[in-house]
Amino acid sequence: MFTVADLSDIAIQIENNGKESYRQASRAVTDPKVAKMLAWMADEEERHANWFARLPVTSRALSTEEQEIEDMGRALLRDILKSGSEFLHNQTALTASVDIKEVLANARKFEEETIVFYEFLLGLLEDQEAIARLKEIIAEERRHVAILEELHNAPEIAGRALTNC
Repeated sequence: MFTVADLSDIAIQIENNGKESYRQASRAVTDPKVAKMLAWMADEEERHANWFARLPVTSRALSTEEQEIEDMGRALLRDILKSGSEFLHNQTALTASVDIKEVLANARKFEEETIVFYEFLLGLLEDQEAIARLKEIIAEERRHVAILEELHNAPEIAGRALTNC
């Protein structure tokens, strides 16, 4: 089982993956409005990663053997997340997209998956201040989904291609 510290590490990796994905995609799109929005999304992901890095976590002391198992599990999951797996924020999905609508749909999917994970994490936190702040981050992620949905449905976006990805 993963500790709150492990889940915080995972959240940091998710946010960092998102930041890099959005930065790459912002450089790849031809539409300046979409590029600006994706760069803003990257900044938001970075801000969230910084918050998770400061999240106070408390857990019981582990035996040496338990700590080694925890470390191995944490390293394995972190490697999976960094490798661009399909689990939350596949870094190549945005830049492999063929048009802007696909970029926006993939970004929306990432944000929705992140919300599900954070709602799970919310149930494991005990610190009321951390719970309140995570609820704020979830609300921000929901706003990101709404912005992405609005852009995705904008008539001027239909059929817009990307530059070299």
